[in-house]
Amino acid sequence: MNLKFKNSVTAGLFILATLSDSLAQGSILFANHRIGAGVDAPVFDSSGSRLEGPRYRAALYAGLAQSSLQFRADTPLLMGPQSGYFDGGIVIANDFQPTFALWVQVTAWDTTVGTTFEAVKSLGVGGYGESALFQVVPGNPGGGVPSLPGFLTGLQSFSLLPVVPEPNTFIFFALGLTILAIPKRWYGAR
Repeated sequence: MNLKFKNSVTAGLFILATLSDSLAQGSILFANHRIGAGVDAPVFDSSGSRLEGPRYRAALYAGLAQSSLQFRADTPLLMGPQSGYFDGGIVIANDFQPTFALWVQVTAWDTTVGTTFEAVKSLGVGGYGESALFQVVPGNPGGGVPSLPGFLTGLQSFSLLPVVPEPNTFIFFALGLTILAIPKRWYGAR
């Protein structure tokens, strides 16, 4: 193999690797309120009040197929007049392809119940909620012709499930002792 051909192959592979890396990145704006983009989907608790402050978090899941969503980012809910909304900034991922639609889902949870969405959901006691699946076309953050990030335009408002605490084992123990303490004559012993 001569030196001229070897250098051109190396240069070609370098250019291909550089282009594929820059083209393989896409961006999504992880925010549920953007006036000019048609995004207005506040998140509520089980009583219909808007979630507010760092006690509540929202997470973004995205993937090429509905069955392959992956965690991408999380952020706290905003406070005051912006309650119910979150703004997690721009999320850039190498597996997002600009102009190719991704499946997306947003989740939210109460951090007093658990530290992650998955942890709270696995408890089965409420305190979490999730949006319906929808599609987003990512923007191009660089390489080629940059574009604005994809917006969560298909996102609809959703609510957290009410928190229903599991009974404490002490309660079951006390109930059992109470039943055992009832005299037999009260329930028809013969």
